[in-house]
Amino acid sequence: MSTQRFDIQHAPAPRESFRLLYISKSRFGGDWNSTTHTHSCTELFYCLSGEGQFYLAGQLFPVKPDDMVIVNPQVEHTELSLNASPLEYIVLGVASMEFLFSKADTNYAIFNCRENRERMVTLLHMLLAEADRSLHPGQAVSVYIKNILPDKMKIKLVVVNKNLAQPLRFEPHYFVTRGRIKKWTYSTPQSRKQIETVF
Repeated sequence: MSTQRFDIQHAPAPRESFRLLYISKSRFGGDWNSTTHTHSCTELFYCLSGEGQFYLAGQLFPVKPDDMVIVNPQVEHTELSLNASPLEYIVLGVASMEFLFSKADTNYAIFNCRENRERMVTLLHMLLAEADRSLHPGQAVSVYIKNILPDKMKIKLVVVNKNLAQPLRFEPHYFVTRGRIKKWTYSTPQSRKQIETVF
C-alpha cells in the first residue's frame, strides 16, 4: 500500500465573521476623482456597463461589463473609465474576509461573470435597495416583479426606480398611475380556480 500525505498550512481563522461594511453604485462622470488608495477591507467590484481599467498594485488591467474585480485589503488600486463608454459598477466593502488566489502572492483577481449576469445584477440591486433606508411606507416606486409564488401567495419585487421624476430605464408593461394595488390575480380568467392576493 502506498500513502502520500500532504499537510495543509492554514492561516489562523478570523475571530469574527465577515460583515458587509458598505455597498455603492458609481458611474463615471466629469467629476470622477481617480486616486490610488487602499482599504482595510476587501472590495468586490461588479462592472455593470462601460469600459475602463483597474490599476491594481502597480499594473493596469482592462475591465468590461460583467467583470468581477476582487481587491484584498491593503492593495493599492483605483478605477479608470473611458470617456466614450463610461464605467458603471457596484462595489461591496467586506470586513474580515480575504480571498486566496491560485497565483501565489496575488491579492487581487478579475473574473468575468457573464454567464451569471442576471443573478448577479438582481442580487446586487436587491442589496442596494435593502441598504437604502430612504424608502418609506406609501412611497411611489417602480418595481420589477422577480417572482410570483402562488403556492405561498407571495410576490418578490425589486425596486428599480424610487425617484419617479427620473425616466425609467425600460418600458413598463404594468404600472399603476394612481392609488394602490388592492388585489393581484395570479390565475387567468379561464382558470377553474382563482388565485389572488388582496392587499
